[in-house]
Amino acid sequence: MKNLLSVRFEAINEEKFVAEVNHSLRLHSKKSTNNQENSNPNYFYNEDSQEWEKYTNKNLSKFGSQLKKDYETKVVEHKKVHNENRKINKSGFKKFDKSYSMFVFTFSEKMKVDLIKYQEENNQQKINEILNAGKNTANKIAKHFGNEILYLTLHLDEKGNPHFQGMATNFNKENGKKLNIQTNKKNGEICQDILAEYFEPLGHSRGVSKDISGAKHLSTAAYKISQDLKKDNQELENVKQKIIQDLMELSEETEAKQFLKLFTRYVKSEAKPRLKKLINKYEKSVIKKQKERLSEVQQSTKELLEKDQKTKTKKGNKNGTITK
Repeated sequence: MKNLLSVRFEAINEEKFVAEVNHSLRLHSKKSTNNQENSNPNYFYNEDSQEWEKYTNKNLSKFGSQLKKDYETKVVEHKKVHNENRKINKSGFKKFDKSYSMFVFTFSEKMKVDLIKYQEENNQQKINEILNAGKNTANKIAKHFGNEILYLTLHLDEKGNPHFQGMATNFNKENGKKLNIQTNKKNGEICQDILAEYFEPLGHSRGVSKDISGAKHLSTAAYKISQDLKKDNQELENVKQKIIQDLMELSEETEAKQFLKLFTRYVKSEAKPRLKKLINKYEKSVIKKQKERLSEVQQSTKELLEKDQKTKTKKGNKNGTITK
């Protein structure tokens, strides 16, 4: 049985932010739930009550709506503190960048087996140990990098293994400097160390590759290929991993495997023109699918608002009032 753990961070723009909030908090339409395979409730950490709460579709709609409303406010706050500190000390302050990042703590088969066992035994104490380990990991990472965790969830209803998924600010709140967890190897290792600190006592082992484990552990062969590809240009490797990650988050596992297969073939044969066309094709495909997902969410929201308005109109008519 595989027993690995790993961390992945990704800086995101507003479009991806909205999609991530809808996905993590389960605010999406039924059409876009093809990555779910059961009716298990997920867990959401409530900062106000300091408790973990179970949730299903649309239970957190008010919280999600407020997050989206606060998006621009947080960006303005980030830009202000970033520019102020950049004037004082330009060292390390690059051009203003994305204000948010999504993050995932991933695990392999052992986590799924453990949680199934604890649920069957109704052993809430053991479940709480896992939940609190996730919370402590997120809080310690935030304390180290000086950013803010906006929410944390544990997903139990998907096809892959259980994983923690959350949203955080992508800058140090004191000076506005971007965190650079995604591309800085040292920062990534710090996150890995913190995750291991809290989950190794629960029987989990340090992950071998944050990128492959973040892509739902495609296969042992996929991991071996990834290790071989690390000898190639790092920029090319980053492009490859991002496409795989985006496809896996869209539940396009078959497409991800096909892309990885062709990418590996073209790299080994040094067929650079074909490799360039392949990357271009899949990048366009990912953008198209993300827009379709967003469109589904917007359509679902529109339908809910229209339904709510009709209900209010009917109630008004029954009460003898006129609704505009």
